[in-house]
Amino acid sequence: MERPLPIRYFIFTLFLIFRLSSAQEKWNYSAEVMESTKINGKEVRRLNENVRFVKTDKVILTDNAAQYLKDDVLHLNGNTMMINGLDTLT
Repeated sequence: MERPLPIRYFIFTLFLIFRLSSAQEKWNYSAEVMESTKINGKEVRRLNENVRFVKTDKVILTDNAAQYLKDDVLHLNGNTMMINGLDTLT
């Protein structure tokens, strides 16, 4: 009986899990003022003054932000700049 096939599936599955988890890397964030509120029953994180989101080689700088946690939506307000590698968008 050959058993290499299940080992190959196991290795392939581990590879897929590793790739998916690294692809969904989370943003690190900071701000001078942070608070959590509910708007229409949805939890919202409000970030004010010197807001910074960082992920690998991407940086987003803005004056104010509202992050809808369940929907994974981010609203940026005020002066905003996104830096992606060598590209910058203001």
